[in-house]
Amino acid sequence: MTFAKLLRQTINEISTEKWAAICSDSTAVMKNSQREIVTSILMMLDFNDVCYHIHNTIKISQLSSMISLLKIIVKHFSKSMISVAHLYKECQVDGNDQTVNGLQKISKTCCSTHWSAAVSLQHCLTNIKTLVEKKIVKFKLSRIKRPTACSQTGHYLVD
Repeated sequence: MTFAKLLRQTINEISTEKWAAICSDSTAVMKNSQREIVTSILMMLDFNDVCYHIHNTIKISQLSSMISLLKIIVKHFSKSMISVAHLYKECQVDGNDQTVNGLQKISKTCCSTHWSAAVSLQHCLTNIKTLVEKKIVKFKLSRIKRPTACSQTGHYLVD
């Protein structure tokens, strides 16, 4: 039985009215199966390989310094239990102690982890900023690419 037939069988068991869209990776088998499903169910939307396109979008050079900083912050809190304790204490002062447990690491194999890491960090970013301003938490920022202005053109270049 082909993958498209298995997928179609699953959709029929659940009911086609309960499906809105289909998304898959870019392998030939998946794309062909996805195309077959979309053409047979007229109300089904085709989202192609969304995660891959998001991953390619966030890898553009304008975001590289932000991504480097994101990786450093998440890595720091995944390795330092003392910093996590300080962050937890700071979040309790704000009445928001649930966000400390939710910091997501960036995976090398999963395309969508940049986004999930950024969203998880966003919840406690003000608390992290407070800890840095109080000089309780320090980050090693030497690896971040900082933009510098070119003297001849005036355009910004990344180190």
